[in-house]
Formats: sequence, structure tokens, C-alpha cells
Amino acid sequence: MDDGNVVARNRSTRDLIEELDAESERSILAAIAVGFATRTSFVFEADVNRLLLLNALVRNQGMPLGIVGLHHTAEGARFYCRPFREFAGVTWVHHHLTGLGEVVMAVYQRKLHPALFSPRNN
Repeated sequence: MDDGNVVARNRSTRDLIEELDAESERSILAAIAVGFATRTSFVFEADVNRLLLLNALVRNQGMPLGIVGLHHTAEGARFYCRPFREFAGVTWVHHHLTGLGEVVMAVYQRKLHPALFSPRNN
């Protein structure tokens, strides 16, 4: 069985998918943001082949940065982001994830299709 690519000391892509799955239980929408030099791709909780997709992005030099998503509030959906623990104190990662709010909200509101941001293996 493939345990996933190692992306950080003692953490694998399988670990990150498990973290995404746990996060999605508390979210309307959740995704792993994977950074590249010139773009960001997403692995959404709804992607059927989440681990395969994340492994492919990592093999292509992508760096899983954290989880972005939406929580339900009385006012509607509210964006949130959380860097993975490996990047918890890295300011640029937090700023980058925060900047993805409009994209995540647009995906949720169906203004943009998630496939525009990450290849889907469904």
C-alpha cells in the first residue's frame, strides 16, 4: 500500500489527506493549498482520488502549504486558512493562504469551477 510521498520530516501526503478529511468534518468546503513558483493548486475534500492528486502535485514540485476552507456562520460562509504545522511560523505562507479567500469563496458560490485550479481525477 502506498503511504504517500514524504513532504516533511515524519509527515506524508497520506497524513495531510487525513488532516484534510478531519478538517472537512467541520467545514462547508476544505482544500489543501499546494504552492508552486507561479501558481497554487488545490486538493478539495470532495476529490475522489485526493491522495493520488496530492502525490502528483508533490512529484511536480508542489509544496503543500496548508488548508483553506469555509465555515458556516449565522451570516453565511466565512473563509479561513491554516498553514500546516511545518509552516506555522512562516509569515509569507500565512499571507499567501489568506490571499486565497476570494478564490475559495468563488468556488463555493459556483462562480468558478474547482477544476480550473487543480486537475480532478474523479
